[in-house]
Amino acid sequence: MDKRILLYFIYILFSGILYFALPHRPSKEAFSPLASTESFARSPGLDRVVLVEDGEESIAVRIALIQGAQHSIEIAYHSLHSGVVADVFFASLLEAADRGVQVRILMDGIFHRLYGSMRDLRYVLELHPNVEFRLYEPLNLFKPWTWNNRLHDKIMIVDGKIGLISGRNIGNRYYLSAEMTKEFVFDMDVVVLTADGTNGQSGVGQLVEYFSLLWEHRLTGRMSSWITPRREARAQKRRTVLLQRLEEIRLNYPQHFIDSLDWLEKESIPVERMQLIHNPVMRGKKHPWVWASLVHLAHEAEESIVVQSPYIIPTRGMLKYLEEESLAGKEVLLLTNSLASSPNLFGVAGYESKRDFLGSRATEIWEYYGPGSLHGKAVLFDQHLSAVGSFNMDARSSFLSTETMLVIESEEFNGHLREVMREKAAYSQPILATQATPSAPLPKRLMVGMVRVLAWFIDYLL
Repeated sequence: MDKRILLYFIYILFSGILYFALPHRPSKEAFSPLASTESFARSPGLDRVVLVEDGEESIAVRIALIQGAQHSIEIAYHSLHSGVVADVFFASLLEAADRGVQVRILMDGIFHRLYGSMRDLRYVLELHPNVEFRLYEPLNLFKPWTWNNRLHDKIMIVDGKIGLISGRNIGNRYYLSAEMTKEFVFDMDVVVLTADGTNGQSGVGQLVEYFSLLWEHRLTGRMSSWITPRREARAQKRRTVLLQRLEEIRLNYPQHFIDSLDWLEKESIPVERMQLIHNPVMRGKKHPWVWASLVHLAHEAEESIVVQSPYIIPTRGMLKYLEEESLAGKEVLLLTNSLASSPNLFGVAGYESKRDFLGSRATEIWEYYGPGSLHGKAVLFDQHLSAVGSFNMDARSSFLSTETMLVIESEEFNGHLREVMREKAAYSQPILATQATPSAPLPKRLMVGMVRVLAWFIDYLL
């Protein structure tokens, strides 16, 4: 079994057991999901959006946004993975900080991975006067009931004028092609351009407010390593290597560096209204604001609901918010990974245990067979509403993690996103199809079979 999978299972198992076994007092916050489109922030003419699906284009956009920043860069990410993408990303941030841009970086307190071989990068960030680095819910071995409170957002804001919301973490497999990484995934970003970032009703204004909520929250901790002369020397060496590597890549692969962001304006799509929805920021079992909001929009839909998610695992707790009769007469299409394509054994095992249930409720279920795997999270409601962000269709995203989805009212954007999802469906098969479909290797099928035995227990813990 893959070491990452084994460690992830141990993490879920013990954090779940201790969460229920030990006393804790979860925070209480009022339940206020997005009840309907009438509660959307009204910002006509303020926002335009661009969908970025290609991974290499996605990292190029991030670097271009960083290079073009004049005053501030704010970033919130779930996880970081060592490799060329992380090196280029953080080297670009250091260049921006060197020219006076104020950089604020918020990472999840467990999955930030700034330890071991990447510890020197942490020292680099902490030593720079224009960089502030914080962790959401830092790991505390003496408070195991906090281990399940994870930051799962993927957000970037530049100068309070351009925002980016995504399902991508920082790592090679989210951005590089199959020729450059063994395991690659398809995801999607939405870049938001606004005419007035100070307006709280604009899409970027909403992202700024949410980032500030996370940044200033009592569960967010400042990083304060003990920087010895030896660590300072290691940090300086790491900084030099990062900047040199960035310059080499810039010279050798100029096609991946965008000189101007004018094309964003040209390709952007006007938005009628836009609303950021997110889970409450708290410990313990959260009120499922994002899930409940998506369910409300599904109830309001008149004709169709299309869902793309890496895995779809509806639990009993989630189904309490869904009125099945409200879906009657509507087309419900689900697009998710097959056993053959999914790298997440626990996710695909949970999905397979629910597949018959889903098949009895959905009009069609399409399973993706590759190349790579699906990691994007998006929902389409009729022909005019779209939701894109970090939310997976499972209990962890519903009740435990921080999550964000951007709900966009635009027929043009809905049509564009629908076409992107249709392209992935071309490499998929409906699960009731009679034709033969690619199957996973026997060891993987056996492993998932064993994991399914544990899936109901993990489902209960989550």
